[in-house]
Amino acid sequence: MRNLIFTSVFLVLLSIPVVVLSTPGDLGYRYIHNQVISRLLITSFTNSDFNSASADFSSAGNLSFSPGPSHLNPPYTKNVAFLESNFGSVPWVGLAIGYTASDQPCATYPGGSLTGNCTMSNGADYALIRFNSYYAPFSAAVRANLIRHEFAHILGLSHSGCSPTDSVMAPSISCTPLRTTLQPIDQSIINTWYP
Repeated sequence: MRNLIFTSVFLVLLSIPVVVLSTPGDLGYRYIHNQVISRLLITSFTNSDFNSASADFSSAGNLSFSPGPSHLNPPYTKNVAFLESNFGSVPWVGLAIGYTASDQPCATYPGGSLTGNCTMSNGADYALIRFNSYYAPFSAAVRANLIRHEFAHILGLSHSGCSPTDSVMAPSISCTPLRTTLQPIDQSIINTWYP
């Protein structure tokens, strides 16, 4: 009888759907500044797209944003350049790479694999975020997601799970629902890392 009750309870528990939402991981480095000088070198995105994202990050952590020059010439410290170009049919729509103060990349280009150059004690001093216009035009929702997702990589966040997702860090714009603002888990991590 005891085995029958246990088996019945076990079967009932198996029939209850369980949704597990994953949180973003840690890339093992941080952006070493609280100030971000944004270089906007893109045409498919609007100033409103960036202003909204900047406000989202500023409210999540101690981060401030200011406009920078519209070129890629030095100096680079504190600068995050957003660049758009047609990179062809590659497996990414956006790619974020931070660089140390000694110009060592945190990740490879074009693959995005971590190099080990950036650590907790030697983080990203500046960054280049690329958007692949091969996949344009981008809807307003995709633009909102891409800006937040790629910049969050510069801050040290890695991908979360895909569907369903409770983070802007889902690994693809095809994950559902597509998050267009920082979610509570994203905000919590950013607030902890950038108090």
